[in-house]
Amino acid sequence: MELKLYTENIESYLKCDSVINYDNAKVSELANTLYESSENETDYIRKVYEYVRDNISHSADAGKDEVTCSAGEVFEAGHGICFAKSHLLAALLRAKSIPAGFCYQKLILDDETAPVLIYHGLNGVYIKEYDKWIRLDARGNKPGVNAQFAVDSEQLAFPIRPEKGEEDGFVIYPDPDKEIVRALKENTSRTKLWEELPMKLEYNEEEFEITESITPEEYMDMRLCVGWAELPLEEAAEGLKNTAYLCCIREKGKPIALGRAIADHGYVVFIADIIVRPEYQGQGLGRKVMENLMSTIKGSLKPGYKVMISLLAAKGKEEFYKKFDFIDRPNEAFGCGMHQWIEGE
Repeated sequence: MELKLYTENIESYLKCDSVINYDNAKVSELANTLYESSENETDYIRKVYEYVRDNISHSADAGKDEVTCSAGEVFEAGHGICFAKSHLLAALLRAKSIPAGFCYQKLILDDETAPVLIYHGLNGVYIKEYDKWIRLDARGNKPGVNAQFAVDSEQLAFPIRPEKGEEDGFVIYPDPDKEIVRALKENTSRTKLWEELPMKLEYNEEEFEITESITPEEYMDMRLCVGWAELPLEEAAEGLKNTAYLCCIREKGKPIALGRAIADHGYVVFIADIIVRPEYQGQGLGRKVMENLMSTIKGSLKPGYKVMISLLAAKGKEEFYKKFDFIDRPNEAFGCGMHQWIEGE
């Protein structure tokens, strides 16, 4: 295992900002208290790590629904998810001019209840005494999780299982990933955050490709993988040919998320399909597809034109579409949406 710095500019791993805000009075006070009781810099790193690991609860373990992001917020609340705790750990280290950054692993959320791949956040820290960078995972220990401070033999929270698609992350980034920060700041509860955990990091943009096309065979595979009705391949091809707006997110060429809309090219657009493969669901890909479609539709309008965009939300997904300013029906002004399938004889 060889850790790699994202940038050789060491100052990038020391900066203070709105997320790693070690200028926060209480964060600074805690750093001073722990530093004064430490024998040396390495001992301080260990104490800070163990403090965040053991005294700042993981929000899920503590049953907390509040979402924290910045170092100051995490310390004030006394809890945070893995990403947020890594922000506090980095802030406490940088407060004493110790370079610290961020690493990301891709792990199964839960083997039984949520077998989907998500990102997990931890820290990369420079140990001056040994002239080396190490990784530390302050997620918080519990039965089955036993992360420890170690210089020579790494002991993180979770073992990587490549056979399940899990991936380790050896790059140490100077800033928290913007997609992570966005998710933490935009979601008002951990319950909602769990539905919007980032599947893609801005640092890893090259992992995914967004295209505007999909073959009939790929389209039918996407429909079938989420349990939608099977269509004759020729019929699917005709539908795709008459699609006005399409967004397909691919991983290594394979479609993993899809959005499709049809239009009269006047003032009516209907979003017909939003599909995310089950193993990628709940991690923000649906949001990216919707953002792409809505932006493309808006960008196609001539000055002064307006368009009505409609869709039929799957049961339980209404709140997702409200984030894009869709309104519920029925309401005081409109009746309920209606549809039917008919079949040729």
